[in-house]
Order: sequence, then C-alpha cells, then structure tokens
Amino acid sequence: MQTFQTNIKNFGNQALPAFTATDTIYSVLTPIVNGSVAVPALQPGEDTTLTFSNTFMAQFPAIFKLSSRVSGISGDMVAANNRKTTKVVAVSTNQTQYTLDYSDGIPDGTGLSWNGGGGGIGVYIEPPVYPAQINGCQFLVTAQPTTPVGCSVMLYDDNGPGGTQGTLLDSMYIQPSNVFVGSYTTVMFNNAPFYKTSGGYYLVWYMGGSGITIGRDLTPPTSQQSYEILGSTWAHYRDMYTEDFCMGLLVSNAPFPSANFTIDTTQMPLISFTDISTNSPTSWHWDFGFNNDTSVLQNPSYTYTQNGTYTVCLAVTNTLGSDSICKTVTIRGIGIDESAERQWSLYPNPTTGQLTLQLPEGLEPKAVMLRVTNLLGQDIPCQWSVEGSHLRTDLPTASGMYLLELYDRNSGRSLGVQRVVVE
Repeated sequence: MQTFQTNIKNFGNQALPAFTATDTIYSVLTPIVNGSVAVPALQPGEDTTLTFSNTFMAQFPAIFKLSSRVSGISGDMVAANNRKTTKVVAVSTNQTQYTLDYSDGIPDGTGLSWNGGGGGIGVYIEPPVYPAQINGCQFLVTAQPTTPVGCSVMLYDDNGPGGTQGTLLDSMYIQPSNVFVGSYTTVMFNNAPFYKTSGGYYLVWYMGGSGITIGRDLTPPTSQQSYEILGSTWAHYRDMYTEDFCMGLLVSNAPFPSANFTIDTTQMPLISFTDISTNSPTSWHWDFGFNNDTSVLQNPSYTYTQNGTYTVCLAVTNTLGSDSICKTVTIRGIGIDESAERQWSLYPNPTTGQLTLQLPEGLEPKAVMLRVTNLLGQDIPCQWSVEGSHLRTDLPTASGMYLLELYDRNSGRSLGVQRVVVE
C-alpha cells in the first residue's frame, strides 16, 4: 500500500492563508484514486510536507501518473505553476530478482551522447521495499560509432550531504564487445550484493568514448530523477521533465531473518529448543515464558519446575533486521509418584495399545473422568469400557510417551497423573 506526500513552498513575498492540495492517480488517461490534504497558512519562504488522504495499491506492474495541484489561493497571479505531474512505477517484488527502471524499456528517437565522449547520466532509485538487495544493473545503448567503444557503470550510496551521491560502492568498465546495441546490457556488480534498509542509490552510466548513445524514454510522465554528469560535476538533467533513460537496477528482496524453532519434550520437564531460523541470523534471544528466564544461546535447553502451558518466544537478528515467533509448550507430570504404591494403576506399561486402569477400592468408574494427552499437551480421544473396578481401552495413537490424568467427576480435582509408553 503506497501513500503519497507533497512538499509545498511559498515562493512569493506575501503570506498565504490556508488552502487545499489534491492528488489523482491515473492509469493512462483513466483516474483511479484521488485524495486531498489541508495546507496550513505559509509565510514567504516557508514550506511544509504533508501526506495526502488516499492510498494506492497497484493491481499489476505498470507505469502510472501522479498529478498533484493546489487550489483556493486568492489572488494567485501564476496558477500555471500550481500543478505537478510525476511518474509512478509499480513492480512485482514477488520474484527472485526484479528490475527498477523508470523507462518503459522502449527507446524513443535518438539516444543521448555527449560531444567529446566525456559525459554520463545518473538516476536516483529508491527500492519499493526494505531491506533490499542490489545485485547489478542494466542499460540500453542505441548506437555505437564505426569503431565501438565501451562504457562504465557506477553505483553510489545516497549518504552525501542532503541525500546526494556519496560513497562510491562499485565502478565497472564494460568492454565494447560486451555492450549490446538495441537491447539491454546486464551487468552484475563486482562488489555485490549491497543492502539497503532505507534510502536509495545513484546509478551512473558513463561514456567510454565518442559516439556511444544511451536510450531515452520520451513518453510522459517522467520520474524527474535524472542527472547529467560531466567529469565530477553533477546537475539535474536539463530535460528531466520530458525524458527518462533506459537504465535501472537489478534488485532482490534481502535475506531478512525468518524465525522458527522446534521443541523436544522427550526429557520433560527438561525441554530442548532447536533454532531452525532461515537467512543466517547472527543473534538469538529466547524467552521461556516462566520466571522471566531467558537465553541468548542458539539451541538452549530449559528445565521447568511447575506443570502448565508456557509461551516460548524466539527473536532472531542479523545485520538487515529481526524477526520473532512464539510457540506453546505444555509441561505435565511434575510431581508424579513413580513408586509402586499408587492409588490407581495402569497395565501393561509399556503397551502396544491395549490398556487397563485399575481403580482403588471404593472409587466407582462413574465417579471419575480420564484425560489422555501427548507430551505437547494435545488431547488424545479414547473410548473406555467398564469392567467392575477396571477401565479398559485401546489407545488409538502412535508410538511414544503419553500422560493419563484421573479426575474426580464431581469436584474436578485431579487424582494424579501417570505416564504410559506405547510401543
């Protein structure tokens, strides 16, 4: 879901009373959604950034147009500058790798080439989701001189002053024989992958000599994110309101950690937890849901001292972010009397499924209830038959250890828990 912001500045020399800004998203010429926002009074030279009331979710990858405008300014002498149109590119991020390219991929007219062969074009690109992984780039050359020349691609972080180009992350020269004409050339960065959790990158295509041209997209609207570069001098591209360039980044969804774990209850009340998180977490934090006890081990074990159901949570982290997951574990059988002098008994134990429960003298079968659970606390349905002071059943379950708890039907009081092993 995309929201849209607008920055509005009073460039005049008179104070402006409150007015209104509106926006509309178009697919070709068809309006899809619109919104508005109230703009407070602005003094000369004052600006404000506001968020429009509408949101937008593209149903398919496409290029859309965002048109924003202001209205309600009394005595406005130059109403023509009250509107701005820009390009919105919707991409599908549910792919192994996707392309961020402001153009429609179809070059129009002749390409751009600087006299003398010493110039280039830069575009600023922000990924649609974070964290993002930058793998490479693509560009479309439309012409070469008789003797083909190469070109260079560079990637800059936006950590310069005011979000401008800053750290040079990678620079690669593409030999003439590796530059396609009329179709995209794909380049994987030498130092890739690069990761971003906010902001964007500046991608630069630079001529390696005279006569090589890069494709232009002349179909409005434009991104207005292009720069012309001569040597080390950068400036907004002079025709950025009418042109984009056939160049972009190759992006993947970064390996954000995904938390998961398994629970081993075979040694209850000693519980073993095994981390099975993906995407290479580097730190772990466990909360066992009891007594505020925690651990930072990857695969801890923990001994519970009371019966009950506890929520165990794991949080994992790597350099890109964090994730967490919670599961429950049920502890039963603490305090079980394992001596031979039980008030009620089970046999045979271990069993292959058939089980007999002998009640103590004076306790009628109709006065009790039985509950059978596995070691995860999940109930196992069973049908019991009554023979005198005995209860019999066939346990319809897989091999393993189970817990049988006997209850007083009238009071609900537990009369004890015993373990049974099904072989």
